[in-house]
Amino acid sequence: MQNIHLFQLGTGAMNRKFAVDGTSGAIHLLDDEAYGLAQRWVKTGGELPDSEAGKELRVLCDQGLLGASFETVDKGLRAQLETSAPVGIKALCLNIAHDCNLACRYCFANQGHLTKGNTMMDLETSRGAVDFLLANCQDRNPVEIDFFGGEPLLCWNVLVQTVLYGEKRAKELGKELLFTITTNGWDLDPEKIEFLAAHGIAAVLSLDGRKEVNDRMRVSGKGSVYERVVPFFQQLAKALGDERYYLRGTYTVHNLDFLEDVKHLLDLGFTNISLEPVVLDKEHPDAITMSHLGRVQSEYNRLTDHYIQHSLQGKGYRFFHFELDLQGGSCLAKRVSGCSAGCEYLAVDPNGDIYPCHQFVGKDDFAMGNIKDGVTKPDIGEAFAAHNILTKPICQQCWARFYCGGGCHANAWNYNKSISIPHELSCHLQRIRLEHAIYVQTVLAEKGITSFGDRFR
Repeated sequence: MQNIHLFQLGTGAMNRKFAVDGTSGAIHLLDDEAYGLAQRWVKTGGELPDSEAGKELRVLCDQGLLGASFETVDKGLRAQLETSAPVGIKALCLNIAHDCNLACRYCFANQGHLTKGNTMMDLETSRGAVDFLLANCQDRNPVEIDFFGGEPLLCWNVLVQTVLYGEKRAKELGKELLFTITTNGWDLDPEKIEFLAAHGIAAVLSLDGRKEVNDRMRVSGKGSVYERVVPFFQQLAKALGDERYYLRGTYTVHNLDFLEDVKHLLDLGFTNISLEPVVLDKEHPDAITMSHLGRVQSEYNRLTDHYIQHSLQGKGYRFFHFELDLQGGSCLAKRVSGCSAGCEYLAVDPNGDIYPCHQFVGKDDFAMGNIKDGVTKPDIGEAFAAHNILTKPICQQCWARFYCGGGCHANAWNYNKSISIPHELSCHLQRIRLEHAIYVQTVLAEKGITSFGDRFR
């Protein structure tokens, strides 16, 4: 039986059993009888029995929600995508600084490709990027600029002037332009916090958790990064409010007990948390490898229990990878193509050069043009759009494809030298996270908790 994924999570009364149809993306909650029957059916094939559970499974099959033909479904999806209207650029990652005041051991920028040309973006280039976005977004509204780096606070004056210019130009054109900053917090101060809050600039705050975990990876040469940035992050999170920030950390082989980092961040007052697995060559001393997957699975089990119990007690928090919308979900194009790098999302470096995303910056083969001349190599974006879950052989056989979108193109390129071959370890980690997200959303929905706000009742 092709591409039906069966799994169960939780113990005792909290145990839930699922069947996910990889062909359609449909998710089914099964009782013990139906789950056992589905296990035998998937393993041996053949006809489903005339029992009540067998009849219900056959109905799902007849509706195309279980065991449907890949060829039929994917042919229909391709037809829908081919007839869909073209969309404009929705976001620019503006790398205004190609320098940093920290030396994080796992950072992709340490690979050396962020040092070519200018290290700081000038105001003419940043304004040109604003104009480029507004001229090429078509009917998209709102659109977004993400200040990135390096460390964007090192280019603070340009950031401020870019925001003021962008607000003015967007208003003139009847557009809404949103801004986000990703920062390590080292150069935050009350004045910067006041500006970010006053202009509604969302923030991704880079902190890995406990002091020893954070400072092991983040080297300043000037004392503890944790002790310096935490008070500023707390001030900024309070000034922005729950909907305008995420505390974003990275877990490595050294903190596979990352639930303890989640607990610590909650104790600090942060309620919007994202912890991502590090992506490094398997020989790197900080790398997570295939041998660690069992440990990661166990820790997500612990995190899931913690998350659900806190939500049921009215002390809920947002953990990014559990915020899965099983009712509405992403649009078709998003489900098929994932991150939209090279198409709806582009990166601009300090020289004004355009790349598919921030992790391709500095790689000459992926330079798409310049904000002065526009996109002069559209074939690069077309290639990214063409590599999606309907064309990647591995994705065509994966149950998680409609909830993943094909994975990170940059990871695929960095480790396989092809954007058509996803990074294997990332795929395994993604599937683990998706199983837990499905379980979390199901259990909470049964309790009438269907949104982040409900968890604070």
